[in-house]
Formats: sequence, structure tokens, C-alpha cells
Amino acid sequence: MHYGKVEVTEKCVKHLLACRPNPWIMQVVIIDNTGKKVLQHKLLPDTGTGLHIISNDANKGYAAALNCGYHWSRSIGAKYCLFINNDLQLLPEALEKLYYAVQTIPTAGLWSGMITFQNQPDKLWFAGGKIQPALCRTRHFHDPKKRKGDFISGALMLVDCDVFNKTGLFETDYFLYFEDADLCLRSRIAGYLPYTITEVIARHDIGAIDKNDYTSDYLYYQTRNRRYFFLRYGGRFYQIYFQVVNLFCYVLLRSTLVLLYSSTGRKINNCRAIFSGYWHSLKNIKNARPVVR
Repeated sequence: MHYGKVEVTEKCVKHLLACRPNPWIMQVVIIDNTGKKVLQHKLLPDTGTGLHIISNDANKGYAAALNCGYHWSRSIGAKYCLFINNDLQLLPEALEKLYYAVQTIPTAGLWSGMITFQNQPDKLWFAGGKIQPALCRTRHFHDPKKRKGDFISGALMLVDCDVFNKTGLFETDYFLYFEDADLCLRSRIAGYLPYTITEVIARHDIGAIDKNDYTSDYLYYQTRNRRYFFLRYGGRFYQIYFQVVNLFCYVLLRSTLVLLYSSTGRKINNCRAIFSGYWHSLKNIKNARPVVR
């Protein structure tokens, strides 16, 4: 999925095509989610089988972009879809290791790999994920020995297309964040088990999140979607518990921390993003954007 700088997407595609050996018969499709149709075939490397670009007329969100790629892939008879964020770079052996994982653990249905920080290759960003209802949060594993978890990251996700037949597609109401955990939770209910392949390694340019100086978009969608996600699967008593924990920990406490530790130019906008995300989740408003100035 492309969003942002063309050269970042170009680097992602080049690393994908440089994977050797590559036992897959594959077609590369890029979803241009900028709404500006900025991608041109000449700016990107030739895949040998042709590079297909789909330009959305507007930014419809990460989940919608992944669904768009899935629909196109199914139209050409694909059995598996490998979803990759454009600021992620696969190491050369990644495709071979994913292929081997599909052959040896076919019942998993969804596979991912170890994702490290691009500027700190020895530091893990994601090695599987845990859904923690008691803490009203999802958490990334940073232990390379853990293979089975509750969810895998949408930044690098190989999915057997049969999974979507049983679970449905990525939930577009999230727009951004939690859509991967939601799909994985539905897949687990359907009998699949998301699996992290420790031999598959990718590097991710995390940007501002690496420095704990979050963007307003990140804070807005994390705040809004947290409530959507946990209340969607919780009973009545849990919903009451969640409302209390969410308000005090993820709205009031987080806003306080933002005022204390965010860079000066972002403090007010980031607080607005948190409170607007919280308000929009209460009102079940799903087509809004962060309220910032």
C-alpha cells in the first residue's frame, strides 16, 4: 500500500523483488492511497511480469486499501495475498521462508515475520502480538522465541485467501490501526492461528513513533479504535470496566503525558486528537478525521 513518498515505495518494491530464492509465482500490485494518483510505472522497477497500480480517488484508509488489493488479487486467481506496508523492507530470504512456512504450517492461515527498526536492525519492533482485555490494549512481543500470538501486524501479513471467505475482509470502519488485530481475532474464532515466522525478517521505518513523539493521526485513531475494538467483543460488565479504564488511562493520563513529553509544536494538537478520537468513538462517528489546528 502506497502512501507518502514515492521513493519509499520504490525502495520497498526493490527489496521485494530482490528476495532470492523466490519460489512464488507472484504479481505485484500497489494500491495508491494518496488520492492524487502520484505513482507512475516508470518510477518503479519492472517486475518482469508487470507491475499493476490501482489509484484510489481518495485516501480510504489502510484497511480499505488492503481490501482493494485482495479483490484484485482474487480476480486473477491468487491463492495467497502478501500485504506489505510501503515503508517496510524485506530481507533477501524472506519470501523463501514464508513459502516454507505455508508448506509446513498450512493450518495457520495467516503468517508474519520479525519486524525490526530500520535504524536499529538489532532491535525488534514486532514479533507477534497479544490482546490484553484486562489492560484494554494490544501489545507487541519483542521476544524472538515467541511464535504464536493473538495477532500479527498488518505491516507484513501473508494470508490464505480462504481465510477471508470465513472471516470477511479487513474492517474498514477502523480506517487505520486495530484492523489487523480485528481480522486475526475473527480468524482465531474461525479456527486459524496467526503465526510469526522468526526466520522472516523485515525492517520498518517507524518514524516518529520510534521517538515516542506521536503524530495526531496516530493518537486519534488509536484512541477512537481502541473503544471500537474492545467493546465489539466484550460483554456488558466488561464494557463498563473498559469505559473506566479507557477514560482514565488512555484519554486523561495519555493527554497528560502528551503535554509533558511531546515536542512543543505538537502538544495542543495531540491533545485535541486524543479528545476528538474519544468523543467520536462515543458518538460512533466513523468517517471523521482528527480535530487539530
